[in-house]
Amino acid sequence: MLFTATLAAAVLLAAPNADTTLTVAKGTRLSVNNHAGRITVTGWNRNEVQIRSSSEDEDAEIRVESAGGEVRVSQRMRHGPTDIDLTINAPAWMAVNLQGVETPIVVSGMTGPVTASSVEGDVTVNGGADNVSLSSVEGDVSAEGVRGNLDIQTVDGEVVVRDLVGALNIQGVDGDLRLEGITSSSIRVSTVDGDISFSGAIASNGNYGFKTHDGDISIRPVGALNATVSVSTWDGEFESAIPVTIAGSQDGKRFSFTTGTGSARLDLEAFDGLIRLEK
Repeated sequence: MLFTATLAAAVLLAAPNADTTLTVAKGTRLSVNNHAGRITVTGWNRNEVQIRSSSEDEDAEIRVESAGGEVRVSQRMRHGPTDIDLTINAPAWMAVNLQGVETPIVVSGMTGPVTASSVEGDVTVNGGADNVSLSSVEGDVSAEGVRGNLDIQTVDGEVVVRDLVGALNIQGVDGDLRLEGITSSSIRVSTVDGDISFSGAIASNGNYGFKTHDGDISIRPVGALNATVSVSTWDGEFESAIPVTIAGSQDGKRFSFTTGTGSARLDLEAFDGLIRLEK
């Protein structure tokens, strides 16, 4: 089915082959809640939202509503949740809020705020600006090309962040964290059972914290390292490919040292793992 509309109410789309296009005004938000099935959102240069749904369940239905400056897309669960794949093209400027349970989420080409949350599914985002918030309980989280504040929460999954310009906050439990090509003056990263690797510039007067309980930490500064470095470990080791001078004792394996001007603050903590400064 094909619908084209400027909505002030609601439309029901019957899967497996449904397609609707809505004209939207600048500033309209997109909210998607899909219990099971993939959500794919791609930014384009039209002031229209195109929604395509597919499902093997002939009784599956999608509800599309437009009101109060928001387009809302959700399953209409007359007989309980089912698998429905949603493919959406939206204006690149649009703020999006995507949620699901058994739901992989893929977002690309957006230039506004992005919120994406899944319980059992990977979350993959390329783009996004201002404030980007991503989470998955049982799934990997990947973010690339974000221009703004990035917040990530995960329980059981790997986190990969590439080409970020902005503040970064990550809280993980069981999974490795890989951070590459990062430009940020404010980073807070922690995981319980996983390795942390970071590659990026350390900004003057920046504040950085990396913490893992049962994993290793590898820091590869890009450019000069002008930082006051604090190291804390209980049953781990510290190595540095960068020449450093540690003043005083390393009692309790807590110590600090300064490189260059010492203007940035770099805190490294691993209860049981190797902490290493790379060149």
